[in-house]
Amino acid sequence: MPVTGTCPTCGTKAPLEHFVIEEKYKKAMLAAFRLPPQLADLVLPYLGLFAPASGRAVRADKLARIVTELTDLVTSAQVTRNRITHAAPLELWRSGLEQALLARDAGSLALPLENHHYLMEIVWRLAAKTTARGETSAPTVSHASHRPFAPAPRENLKAEIDSLQRLINGASGENKTQLEAQLNALQMRLEKSRESA
Repeated sequence: MPVTGTCPTCGTKAPLEHFVIEEKYKKAMLAAFRLPPQLADLVLPYLGLFAPASGRAVRADKLARIVTELTDLVTSAQVTRNRITHAAPLELWRSGLEQALLARDAGSLALPLENHHYLMEIVWRLAAKTTARGETSAPTVSHASHRPFAPAPRENLKAEIDSLQRLINGASGENKTQLEAQLNALQMRLEKSRESA
């Protein structure tokens, strides 16, 4: 017996294959499956922000691009703006999606969206506030001409290590490898600070 789906608009029930006949829709669906389940209730309404004002459906290739980009952003567990990168755990992406939908409901968002810049701006601001409160790691400056920050006290290094370990638990693939490399570097800094103390 095939797995069935129900159209949320008209209530039609059909095998899932009928909803994803076009290859590009399949690509979008597969990318959406990579998104954390904690975002499931927000993804479709957020994708609606990209729908043309005419009421027509989002083109399959555009939908695949949007979903793939969103998946990549969320699973990277970081956000960059003005060459400054902040850790962006899943909770911040969820809050960002919620705020984008609230802006739509308030009528303060120009639609349709063309890209994820609005969401990234929200998440970056949330991450910057979180960093300022000391709840996650300090931002990393990605521009080569900038000098690194002054050495952090051991307590800050421990907090950064804890934060990275939580991020690693939810990451996969290349993102997980990058986070593990950052974790190793922080652990080495912590060891050196212990040796010099």
